[in-house]
Amino acid sequence: MYDGIALERHGVPAVVVCTELFEPTAKQMAELQGVTDFPMVLIPHPLGRCPVDELEIKAEIAVDAIARLLLQPAVTVSPNADQLSANTRSVEDALGGFAASLQADGFHLAVESVDDSVVTVALTATDEACHDCLVADDMIIQMLTAAVQKVVPDAHVALVKKHFA
Repeated sequence: MYDGIALERHGVPAVVVCTELFEPTAKQMAELQGVTDFPMVLIPHPLGRCPVDELEIKAEIAVDAIARLLLQPAVTVSPNADQLSANTRSVEDALGGFAASLQADGFHLAVESVDDSVVTVALTATDEACHDCLVADDMIIQMLTAAVQKVVPDAHVALVKKHFA
């Protein structure tokens, strides 16, 4: 979902394809990015252990739905990642100490978006990341939220982890 929204923000028409099981997660991800009606094609779950002939049937069904959605008028996705707002800079400053300590363990912390009440932060593991050095997600979110709330009082942090095995 994140990639589809990012593509739309850059003017590239996109449709997200996911299995029915992940629909609630995909919708929540869209809402965290400030989008409530992003085009999505749902296909039956699972995919991972499906025989090739079943996958081909699912793909044929999905292609028609994807084409219909791509031919509709574009979804309006407001740009927010390309233009740093004062809030974004303030949040980045507030998280600077965390970013430095995480970088020492091979992780990169970046503010992806700042909305009225949600700050989306990406935590990316590099090849050298010390996964054993990282505290639990709920603890990271609590620490980041406490720091963010010093500059955006009612904000909550949404943590997006990238390149984790």
